[in-house]
Amino acid sequence: MRGIFLWVFYIETGVCFTNEYGDMWEQFYTTLENNFAKAMEFIYENNYLDDFRLRIEEMLKMSEKCGWGFPDILHDIYDEYNDIEELL
Repeated sequence: MRGIFLWVFYIETGVCFTNEYGDMWEQFYTTLENNFAKAMEFIYENNYLDDFRLRIEEMLKMSEKCGWGFPDILHDIYDEYNDIEELL
């Protein structure tokens, strides 16, 4: 489970970096989005969603200041797995 903490930390760090230094280039966001999608898939498949829910939701709030549609894509990825969980 330790690896997933680093994966989530990587995305959080990217969001914090953007908030600190201003908008980044599109590929920067695309890389974070792809990693977030992989992290969410791993979290969901290993039943860690409850363990990471608050941390991810805080990160999503922090991403609201970012550009390039980045917050919307992160929310879409999260909602995809969160909605599945609520149906179960």
